Amino acid sequence: MSLEHYANAARGCTGSRLSNEEVLLGVLQIDPDIRFKACSELDQIMEAFFVPFPIAFHLIRYRFDTISAKYQIDPAILYWTYLRWTEENKGVPSQLI
Repeated sequence: MSLEHYANAARGCTGSRLSNEEVLLGVLQIDPDIRFKACSELDQIMEAFFVPFPIAFHLIRYRFDTISAKYQIDPAILYWTYLRWTEENKGVPSQLI
């Protein structure tokens, strides 16, 4: 799967208006401390669900947007970043949609 496909999927799921290039740059340049905090908060919410993040996303959308705003991260960047974070920290394979 190409990086452009990942960016398109994250943008499509979140409604982000960033370009594919902006999403990719944001994912690569996110501050590690902010990444850890935002993804940890999302993960606490996700523990209540027993389905993959892309399926639960629509159920937690309000809380997702709150975390995105709190850390000033575009939703598409946070979406993709969280998928990468769960793969790295929990061994959960990335499933965009």
